[in-house]
Amino acid sequence: MNQSSIRRPRRRPLLLIFGGLIVAIAFTVWLGPGNGWSVIKTKLASEAPRPSAVPNSEPCRTYSAERTRHVIAAFLSAYNAGTPNITDRFIAPAGQFQWYGAPDRVFPDNPASMDRETLPAYFAAKHAAGERLELRDFSFNGSTYNADIHDWILNFGYTLTHTVGDSNPKAAPGKGALGCKSGKIVVWLIESW
Repeated sequence: MNQSSIRRPRRRPLLLIFGGLIVAIAFTVWLGPGNGWSVIKTKLASEAPRPSAVPNSEPCRTYSAERTRHVIAAFLSAYNAGTPNITDRFIAPAGQFQWYGAPDRVFPDNPASMDRETLPAYFAAKHAAGERLELRDFSFNGSTYNADIHDWILNFGYTLTHTVGDSNPKAAPGKGALGCKSGKIVVWLIESW
């Protein structure tokens, strides 16, 4: 007998039938109980993207670039005057406050930069040392949703003029954000002076 006369069983149809059976069983399990197209529509509808959990930015609409700048200018005026209640007037409440960083309280390396309770003493010490911060330049960068505090924030950048006593004035660039609901500082970061 030569090799061409040996007949081999044909397995391809058997594999196709077996594969099709597996696909049909998997599809039936995916559908679960019920009937055809209505179940498919229900399954697909439940897997459709859901609306975002981000709340409406309505509170931010009352803040323009000028109004945001005005809040920052008022904060700096109170800072320079040594106003005792500056933290309560201008810094967001504990659940919303993120950090107040400066070259002498670097965020995130210094835990005090994230502790709102340290701010009254910090501000008082800065005023006693004769430190002054004047707004030189301001840029409004719009609003974004901050998931950490579950609120919209108004982002801004600035350059301050930093002086201590009779020292030479130094540029102090930085950035920050106001909480839209509170209208108070959530983030403040002076990068250098």
